[in-house]
Amino acid sequence: MIENFLPTLPLWLVGIVLVFVCVLAFEAGRLFRQRMARRLGFDGTVISEAEGYIIGAIFGLFAFMIAITYSIALERFDERWNLVVEEATSVSRLFLRAELLDEPMQTQLRSTLRDYARTRIAPHGVWNEDMARQLERSHQLRQKLWGEARVAAAPYRDSDLGSDLIDGMNDLLTVGTRRELAGTAQIPSRILNAMLVYLVVAAASLGYVSTDRPKGLRVASTLLFALFAMAIILILDLDRPRAGSIEVPQTALVNLVATLDKVPLRAPPSSIPEQPAD
Repeated sequence: MIENFLPTLPLWLVGIVLVFVCVLAFEAGRLFRQRMARRLGFDGTVISEAEGYIIGAIFGLFAFMIAITYSIALERFDERWNLVVEEATSVSRLFLRAELLDEPMQTQLRSTLRDYARTRIAPHGVWNEDMARQLERSHQLRQKLWGEARVAAAPYRDSDLGSDLIDGMNDLLTVGTRRELAGTAQIPSRILNAMLVYLVVAAASLGYVSTDRPKGLRVASTLLFALFAMAIILILDLDRPRAGSIEVPQTALVNLVATLDKVPLRAPPSSIPEQPAD
């Protein structure tokens, strides 16, 4: 159920909805205990010590669930950031190796690498047509790079330069694919579903043992729900690679493009045929 509406809702609205649902569950649990007390004829205002231990265990386990889920989201965020740095390094390394090639392949390969680096700077925001076109352009340049690398390495196939050139291109294409896959990897919806259902049940349980308590307890409970909602929002924010407020830094690629733009290149000769990718 989570995957149907969470990606489209702003995070602040998700937090408000979570707190509101928890407050409703809290009141439902309180009213349920009052009804059970009238039906079974026991004093609903008396809270046993065991009930206090149970509530502590419920929220302690929920805090543990949040900690585990947060660690998953943070690990994937770090992976996305590391892949940005790795891709920038791969482009820079191959750009330097291309300088050892003879003209005209040196200029053509380096020019294509510079164009490719520009398309790898991930835009921010909800996925749209402009992002789709940029990704398609990136894939086209990836095929073009492989074709140019094959042609450029052919005269050096028996030397270390040819081997290094092909290895560098393989590394570049591999890290690009890994980065795209990492950008689509998110916390499984089943985990989020279980965590939110657990929070609602925990709120109802707290209301069940809080019947006829001072109003201050309701205020404290609402504050507790708000804190849990903030923790969940932070997890969801880390789990939104493009649309979240916590963005994956693109500094490595931005700085790389700025550096490559300063390198003077000749105009790529139009007479060089492009080789189709395998």
